[in-house]
Amino acid sequence: VGNPIMFPIEVQSNDPSCDEPLCNIQKICDSIVDEHKSDPHKPSMEILANIQKKQAGRCKEVNFQSLINYFSAPSTSKSANNRSWYYQTCTEFGFYQTCEDNSNCPYARGHHNVDMDFEICEKSFNIDAKKVKASIESTLAYYGGWDLIPGDDKSTVLEGQKRLLFVNGNADPWSELSVNEKRGSSHVQTINVPGASHHFWTHPVKESDDNHVVEARKAIYRHVYDWLGINEDSPRHYDLKTE
Repeated sequence: VGNPIMFPIEVQSNDPSCDEPLCNIQKICDSIVDEHKSDPHKPSMEILANIQKKQAGRCKEVNFQSLINYFSAPSTSKSANNRSWYYQTCTEFGFYQTCEDNSNCPYARGHHNVDMDFEICEKSFNIDAKKVKASIESTLAYYGGWDLIPGDDKSTVLEGQKRLLFVNGNADPWSELSVNEKRGSSHVQTINVPGASHHFWTHPVKESDDNHVVEARKAIYRHVYDWLGINEDSPRHYDLKTE
């Protein structure tokens, strides 16, 4: 569901409170299950195609060469964001959402391996796989990897780590790159937001917001207030349900 080529609703923008048909992960998953129950022998790709047609009114053509052409062409107002983002994956940190043969990927296993992403980098930006891997290693060295300590001396905890806060929604694919309570430096503070998508707590406040999102906002405020030496009871302490 996180692949916008297949669905126009992405995991990272999932809104559990939306009221349109097929507008979030839960509704899409429910529809997939319903179709499978009605016909257990129906191919999975046919089910996914039916959902795409329900959402967009038509099937979506998936053509690898068209994708190469899209990223290779000079940026326009419509492509600039996507093109600059993919260029950044080629030159800084990778983060390719693959679907390998022997993985737990939920759809189309074996149809998207990392070599395809390397091919996009090379054909679109003239950056080969060796350069991509070297760029990733350089980025890890610069920022310090999971320890967040640049360089070879891992014995020193940077003072700045005490004012780092990693907030992750567990429905967000980006969380796999983030420090959390199970992975990464033990010197930084983390908040896990059950059921939340990509930085959902930064979206405009709504009455329908999940309690976990509301509590995450409160926790972020508390951390920042503590860093700034502001009393929580001060008039600047906002009511996160209404502000």
